[in-house]
Amino acid sequence: QFDYAGTVLRDFTGSFAYTADLDQDNILGECAPELGVEDDCPVTFPAPGQPIDPGVYVDHPLAGDIIQIPAGGRVQLKDGSILITKADTAVTGGGSGNPALSDGGVPFAYVDNDVLNSFTYYYAVTAFDVNSLRSGPSSLESPKTTLKTATPRHTAGQTAAGSITAPKLLSASGATLNPKAALPKIDSLTGIFTGPMPPTNGVVTGLAVFAAQIITGGTVTITIDSILPGHGDEGDGISPPAPTQYYVSAVGPTGSSSQVIPLQLSGGADDGSTVGYVPVTAVDATRGAPFGGAATFSLYSSVSLAASGTWRLQSWGRGDANASPSRSFRNGPRWWAGAANENTPNPNSKECFPPAGSCVQADLSLNAGAIAGVSIFHVSPYLTVTSIPQREIDAVLASVTRAADFQVYWGASGAIDSVVDVTHGVRAPFSKKIRAGWGILNDSSFTNTTQAATPDKNNALLTWSDLACVDPIPTFIPVNLAVSPPAPICAGTTPAFLMDHAKLTPIAITSSSFAGTSALTTTGNGFIFYLNGHFFLMQMAALPATGTVWNARFYSGAVRMNAADSTKYSFSSSVRPPAVPGLRSQFQFAGSTFDSTATNDSVLAHVHTVPDPYYVTNALENSPNTKVLKFVNLPSRCIIRIYSTSAILVRVITHDDPTDGGEQDWDLRNRNNQFVASGVYFYHVEAADGKTKVGRFTVVNFAP
Repeated sequence: QFDYAGTVLRDFTGSFAYTADLDQDNILGECAPELGVEDDCPVTFPAPGQPIDPGVYVDHPLAGDIIQIPAGGRVQLKDGSILITKADTAVTGGGSGNPALSDGGVPFAYVDNDVLNSFTYYYAVTAFDVNSLRSGPSSLESPKTTLKTATPRHTAGQTAAGSITAPKLLSASGATLNPKAALPKIDSLTGIFTGPMPPTNGVVTGLAVFAAQIITGGTVTITIDSILPGHGDEGDGISPPAPTQYYVSAVGPTGSSSQVIPLQLSGGADDGSTVGYVPVTAVDATRGAPFGGAATFSLYSSVSLAASGTWRLQSWGRGDANASPSRSFRNGPRWWAGAANENTPNPNSKECFPPAGSCVQADLSLNAGAIAGVSIFHVSPYLTVTSIPQREIDAVLASVTRAADFQVYWGASGAIDSVVDVTHGVRAPFSKKIRAGWGILNDSSFTNTTQAATPDKNNALLTWSDLACVDPIPTFIPVNLAVSPPAPICAGTTPAFLMDHAKLTPIAITSSSFAGTSALTTTGNGFIFYLNGHFFLMQMAALPATGTVWNARFYSGAVRMNAADSTKYSFSSSVRPPAVPGLRSQFQFAGSTFDSTATNDSVLAHVHTVPDPYYVTNALENSPNTKVLKFVNLPSRCIIRIYSTSAILVRVITHDDPTDGGEQDWDLRNRNNQFVASGVYFYHVEAADGKTKVGRFTVVNFAP
């Protein structure tokens, strides 16, 4: 059984079984909106008779048990608890015998390894879905009426095997990248890395099924074209999780195609992974014909994606607060200029210690490396700013973050000529929205945004809360728990947009609570730089001169301090995400070649009969009148002559299998259609190229 990965069923009414004790009153599962009980519901569902709010829901990943409660399936007991009297478990319920959903992806191909040669197997394929009980049965299935048969058999050995190369990652220039390169070392005293992280190890491609007999050969190139942000699953019910959308395209020997692959990230420390499939080469019509295939069929490449969780890409302080890992309070990106490698000791040392949700870091002089003449304020919950709502925002930003070194090339008057990901050899794209690239916030970014709807209520002053107004954060974070009562973020107005140039704008390089940004005052002029999922407030007296190059380093993992005195650094790496638009993965393949006219002695040497001796009957036979003796390991084209011990020709059988089959049945009848007598028989096999093989077998027969 296969089911798509990254799919969810959205609950707007509270019809799922919620059994946790969210209000911590030691009464489990107080969630039955139809009874007016919502103490343990993850969100406030509409009361009976009230309309559904399309913005209030809970997404349930379609994996494991999908339990819904039909109408009348819950009652409230005297102690206030909810008793489920009737439940519906999709796919596995009702004694179906079906396995639970696995969220493992649909490969569009299946290899059955539990078969025996010469036996015919019957297969039926059925499609099924998962539905809300409000719309009907929780799962519907298509009829199992179409049967396909297959008879595995040994090949003739006249096929040269096909080949497929290991995939390689390519930069924009075509240079090969090495995701297995050694990690840079970290200086135990200064926290400086010796170099950039290796390229992403979060993408692997290759043919999902390598059916070499029905394809010719060629090169397949799979490109990550763009990435739409998602929301890491934090499991707190505040902001529903949403998968990151990877838009990939594939160019193969017979054309091109594209696919969108969802990847759900963790809002914590866990890695996330998924597998998508994209067609890359059509079946060769001539080669596929003997197998019932045609050029309308395609072989697919698998695209495996993996990424680390939010606490390994963004919210290191929250990880430290949850001891995941402990002593990870000095983390974050590093900026520098004028040198080949970062050169600021203790680049993230001016951060809250210990990390806390109430963090308001007073000293912002060294939290993201250093550039001469530039004050840098990296917005990071628990380390430089308060946790809410920034920890929720980080779960969005992490979905478009990669481990890489970047170079920012400045042009005239604040223009940015280009931003280059030097680790992967591609340009980082500019976007007005949060994407896997870059952009800049200045006062012009808020020209269409209502000032009163922004967190700081001031479009003329840049503060750290302004980042919350950039699309799609207002969409993913429906409510801000940092204010009382909780309210939407930047609701009812056009989001702010990133720009492709810097402009000196009044700015407040000051930390505060989220709501407290409305009371901040200017500390100078600058802009907010968005790069690789991170926001940096930057203050300076003048814009960088033409030709200036800035460097920024990002990693996936956690920097830790030693337990003794917290003065020595170490680093543990995590999966490096493939959020790299423009990155390519390429592999080559060659189909197998079949030549029925060429036979070698080693092939003929393995020709024999099954069973030998033949004794009355065997498992290959269906009735006493359907006797079967098999010749196996034959050349695909040959003539079999069977003789008695007195050299009388008993039978001549022609074997011709264009699919390289090496088996041929004999019904134990002679040329007069009579069953042969018991005894010893000789066979003579003559291949298409004239080579021969002589052997013998024994028959103990009983004629019905």
